[in-house]
Amino acid sequence: MSARAGGPAGGRLLIAAAALTLAATACIASERRSPETVRPVPPAVQPSPAATAAPEPAASATPVAATPAAISPSPPRPLDEEGVAELLRRAICWYDDPGRAANCVPPTEGSARAIADLGRSGDPRFIAPLVDMLWMEVGWARWVEDALEAITGRRLPDARSWSVWVAGAAPPLPDVYQEWKGRLLSIVDARFTTVLAQGRAHEPRIDELLWTSVRLGGLPPLEVPATVHRVEERYLRDDDVILGLQMDGEPRAYPERIIAWHGAVHDEVGGRRLVILHCLPCGSGAAFEAEVAGRELRLVASGLVYRSRMLFVDEGSGSLWDPVSGRALSGPAFEAGERLTPLPLRRATWAEWSEIHPSTRVLALETGFLRDYDPGAALAADGAAEGPLYPAEPLDGRLSPKERVVGIELADGGGRAARALPLARVEASGITTVTVGGSALVLLSRGAGSGVAAYRAPADPIERLVLTEELGLLAVDSEEQRWFVSEEGLVSTLDGTRLPSVPTRTAYWFAWAAAVPESEIAGG
Repeated sequence: MSARAGGPAGGRLLIAAAALTLAATACIASERRSPETVRPVPPAVQPSPAATAAPEPAASATPVAATPAAISPSPPRPLDEEGVAELLRRAICWYDDPGRAANCVPPTEGSARAIADLGRSGDPRFIAPLVDMLWMEVGWARWVEDALEAITGRRLPDARSWSVWVAGAAPPLPDVYQEWKGRLLSIVDARFTTVLAQGRAHEPRIDELLWTSVRLGGLPPLEVPATVHRVEERYLRDDDVILGLQMDGEPRAYPERIIAWHGAVHDEVGGRRLVILHCLPCGSGAAFEAEVAGRELRLVASGLVYRSRMLFVDEGSGSLWDPVSGRALSGPAFEAGERLTPLPLRRATWAEWSEIHPSTRVLALETGFLRDYDPGAALAADGAAEGPLYPAEPLDGRLSPKERVVGIELADGGGRAARALPLARVEASGITTVTVGGSALVLLSRGAGSGVAAYRAPADPIERLVLTEELGLLAVDSEEQRWFVSEEGLVSTLDGTRLPSVPTRTAYWFAWAAAVPESEIAGG
């Protein structure tokens, strides 16, 4: 099964994205501790073990591909909600046990007739379900396209165009839509029926949740991965991008060329449990406390995107989480209003990070998984796309969609205040002051590629940065007072006054603006 993107260019884009995010669904179980690496391969649907038994569909369905000539016409008729639900069930193979849904591939003659009936009904409640089906190329595309044209009078070139149109038109949704979409995706993974259970609370419109050709958890997260000291590292180039943090004096670097293949990294640094979330289509990386409301989360890539932001699922509750804002977007965690606590994280080149942090440890190349960790391999799909990889409309036009920004979000009284600063401009400025929610902050950078760290600002403004052999990186204020600079804070060399660091997140502007819509743009 592959995702459908329409014409040749769209097909190459989506296949490339799939090759990045979904590459090894079929080989995860056999790839442990192999000395070889592999190139990305196109995704494949993995049938549930239960699907190997003989199918027992609600309606008789012999898996023989249908042809347009086999579809008999039926007159349109008004449908009540139960009629809508029944026709949607017929369009996909609906079992009492969703684990058997993989038996519905390839589509049957009965499914083809049902899809044609969706179109003949002229009912706009079928538009969003049909577009969902168009994202899943299992052999029904020509019938789905005909049905969409029959309802809307439109013939759009690909699934992406249809999703953009749906986002703007907001057609009515069937009452049973949420459960039906979970059943549709159970062809790939039966756990989608829990994530999209009928009645489960959510923020996004369910029709804006798009499947990216990967099953739930298809990107295997790294669990307390092995590390090596900087002087032992032998695989990184100076210009390789890392996400770096420091906890209780312990610096740690996470190369993007590794973590982009895994989405989530669960780790312990300086005695603290944390999770790194990397979202390729967002251009983002963020670090969060692993614990929320007294429980530790285990987040994995859900296989769903919302406005081109990869969503992660909490395996405990099935709640969906946004990697940019850190908020729960569905499920029990959303109902409780939960959000992840961000930690300071710097996006920098390996050369810059290792110079500032000579004692840093970095992920070992041997992760226990077979992936192509060569430079650029994991990020090829994103680099080939001029705009967002998946539909992200409406776009905020204040900045270019894929301009990478440094985002800061702070509590402000009973609410929250947020600012976004273009990363390149802040790096070029070296020293930038900004006010967020009444708090004066200073952002420090050693230049292009060195990343940005934010701190509570001292009373006297910082005027320059100095890297010394004896004391490391120092910030000097207008009164010539020097401050030790670390990822965790600024410390006065005069009296030990400590100014804590402030968490930042990097992301493409389109992703930050959508995830944190109240954000203002600060200069830099």
